[in-house]
Amino acid sequence: MMMASEVSPRPRKGPGRFQWDKGGWFGAQVGSTCWLLIAASVLAPQNGTAGAVALLCFLVPNAFGVMLYRKRATLLPHSAIQALLAVIGLFTTGFIFYINKADVVHLLDDRLGMGRWGFYCVPFLFIGMMFLFSVQERRAGPGRPAS
Repeated sequence: MMMASEVSPRPRKGPGRFQWDKGGWFGAQVGSTCWLLIAASVLAPQNGTAGAVALLCFLVPNAFGVMLYRKRATLLPHSAIQALLAVIGLFTTGFIFYINKADVVHLLDDRLGMGRWGFYCVPFLFIGMMFLFSVQERRAGPGRPAS
């Protein structure tokens, strides 16, 4: 585990729109996973296993995000945010599949049930964000303004 003194004060500069920013990074990371922590607190009293799965699906992507942020001196920001989105998307989608297979989806929100719009929407949200971020990164390009 890296110590605070080992974390580089100089993050690697990206060639395009995406740059390392602590508030942006952790805001996006926690903001997109906090619902899993809430789901864990709702599910745990009624189904301990489902609550534990929700907690795990919250913790793993957040630990991965912290690891990426600590390596920001060597990672390009756009590549890192894409990796983080992929991991959060996989754990979120996996959790939604799990709550359907475990038949506990009704304890959270029936719109996440198989065959419902929410069930199909979630993976496409992450894929769409990743595509949009790639387009934004390419448009800014090297030597061009970010906005």
